[in-house]
Amino acid sequence: MSATDPADGKQDGHKDPSDPPIASKTLSIRSLGVLTSLGGLGALVGLVQTVVVAWIFGATRSIEIFFAATTFNTLLLQLASSGQVGDIFTPIFHAIQKQHGTDSARRAVSAMTNMMVIIAALLSIIATFFAPLIARYLVPGFSESDTRLCGYVFMATAPLMVLQVSAAMLENFLRAEHRYGISETLNLVGRIGNLVLLLVLGKLIGLWILVLGLWFGAATQLFGQSVYLYRFGYRHSFCLSTPHFQTGTVLRQLPFAFTHILSSQFFSFALTASLSYLPEGSYAAYNYARQLVSKFHGVVQRPISVLFFNRFSQAIAEGASRVREYADHALGLSIALNTLCVVPSAASGDLLLMGLWGSEKFAAETVKETHLMLVAISCLLYFSGQYLVTRRTNLALKVVARQFLASGVVLLISGGLCFLLVPRYGLIGAIMVQFISSIGVALSALAVLSRVDRSLVAVLSPRKMLSWTVSAAAAIAITYLARHVVGTTMSSGRLELLASGTGLALLSCVSCLVFSWMLGVPESREIFRMVIKRLGRRMVAHHA
Repeated sequence: MSATDPADGKQDGHKDPSDPPIASKTLSIRSLGVLTSLGGLGALVGLVQTVVVAWIFGATRSIEIFFAATTFNTLLLQLASSGQVGDIFTPIFHAIQKQHGTDSARRAVSAMTNMMVIIAALLSIIATFFAPLIARYLVPGFSESDTRLCGYVFMATAPLMVLQVSAAMLENFLRAEHRYGISETLNLVGRIGNLVLLLVLGKLIGLWILVLGLWFGAATQLFGQSVYLYRFGYRHSFCLSTPHFQTGTVLRQLPFAFTHILSSQFFSFALTASLSYLPEGSYAAYNYARQLVSKFHGVVQRPISVLFFNRFSQAIAEGASRVREYADHALGLSIALNTLCVVPSAASGDLLLMGLWGSEKFAAETVKETHLMLVAISCLLYFSGQYLVTRRTNLALKVVARQFLASGVVLLISGGLCFLLVPRYGLIGAIMVQFISSIGVALSALAVLSRVDRSLVAVLSPRKMLSWTVSAAAAIAITYLARHVVGTTMSSGRLELLASGTGLALLSCVSCLVFSWMLGVPESREIFRMVIKRLGRRMVAHHA
């Protein structure tokens, strides 16, 4: 059976013609464009959703309860290890596909998915039973009634992980097959539906609409993936092993993954617990900023990381040489796109946040606080890019134990620092801890890779970082000069703030690209060539 992916145009059994051959050692700019565009649309809808949530709930205790409950839901999802299993399993999938064919590889996907669903179901049952006790320790600074409500919200979201794990496993399979558009398209559909529910029922049922939205998004993703994969020719097998694959091969690596997962969640718990003692609104402001940065991460880092990992893994399975060039190209693109996120955030983010969120429940001081954290946390994207590329290089080389143990140690230390720095320095302390954590895990991954194969070590290019820094500084300076000419201030009307903020953000991005092109940055010129090429094709098609 043949099917076409509406997002990437691939046919069953055929590669995307725009995908580079293994020998080229570069990532497909077309595939990256598809992922980035869909991710950008999803982030835009998510931004609107965040704005609506801020309008309805503001920086109140009720939204902090939801943030805390979903923090533990994230822990459950991490304990189920669907993301870690995907990273461990993908190189195995490519090896089976190369040695035994596509059918054997797909049966291995079925076996691994079945095992992960069983694990997720058991964890959700246990977590639901212990929800009240967990909530008590999660937010020790909340009142008894708030803690009880947090437990109820967590009980309602715990079973959700079965759907989330199933969808994550199918998403890993689609990406291993280089079918990159479908999951992002479904995520966009789910976000739009979630936004509609929030607008219609938000004020009617309050906090519980956010829980309903989580269920709707997960169900949409899983149902859409299942329908697409059926058309694509995949038939799920209800088995726990195959002649060429035993799930124990992956499960035996999970104790090392748990080291990283538990350390990561200890860090999140420590940060949440320490922030819960700050004045009301501080925790909410921090989470709003972190949510915005996570949207940047989804638009920028995830597409590059996904393309790099699957390309690198397949190249290793096929015995391709000089695969480090994939990492160099991925890091170069990461620097470029990260800068194009940081620059508008710094140049006009405060105006946009005030225009979007300014209200009685979201005061100007909270907006300024959120903007400061947004810019600071956005700078961590560079270290996140380095970590993701190096970490996935290690996992593609099947260096699982050392990678997870090294990052786990860094996260444990960072979690301990939360209790020292956040109470003393407040939100500035939280940012300090985030920087320590991000830099530490990136360096730990590099240290592991250097011990395995020094020839594959790729780092952020100092020359490119300098060029983009100069370009960013020039662009921000020009934008602030334009702000002075326009005369928009934080006390201006909402429409003026939105219009000025949007225009200044575009000005900062274009200026940054132009300066980087003048400095000869390869990725900037690559972006310009792609845009000019596409415009040329459209003009030819129009005249034809």
